Amino acid sequence: MRSTFLVFFTFFLFFNCTSEEVIQDSVEVKFNLINQEGIITTEFENSTQPIFSLQISNNSNVDIDLVSHNLNDEDVFKVFSIKELNQNSEPLSFGKPFKNAGCEYIGGYPINSDETFNVTVPWIPKESDYENYPSILCNYNFDNDSLPQGVYTTSLDLQFSFQNNGNTISKSIQKEITFSIK
Repeated sequence: MRSTFLVFFTFFLFFNCTSEEVIQDSVEVKFNLINQEGIITTEFENSTQPIFSLQISNNSNVDIDLVSHNLNDEDVFKVFSIKELNQNSEPLSFGKPFKNAGCEYIGGYPINSDETFNVTVPWIPKESDYENYPSILCNYNFDNDSLPQGVYTTSLDLQFSFQNNGNTISKSIQKEITFSIK
């Protein structure tokens, strides 16, 4: 009797979950700041600058394509100072670590089953970083100066669309990170 119930329950779950729901629940998007060792942190020494890390993990058993995103929105990864000498002033924008997104778009960015699509962008890039530039972005912002000591904020509000066999799945992330340069 118990094994009949388990078979029926498994059958019920399998046929009541669409592949879109399974994929939707299996796609994970994370945004963090990391240091040069790849460790998530919000405190940086004056000699080190933050690295922006966006990870899209496909934890499903099917391949998907990232077919649309809004990484080109003006405020994505933009850094603002939140502690200024004049507390009444608007936050000061220091810019962002990249200039454009989606320049090498050719029908989507494939993310294979059980793989993670990494977009890792240093605040101040080195010429040698250019070889490893994520294909979803066009240009590092080589014009950035070192962030001086202070407290900053960066945020994103992103929407992504993924496709698999004609099914479209949407995922979004909203996150703000406060960090400091000491």
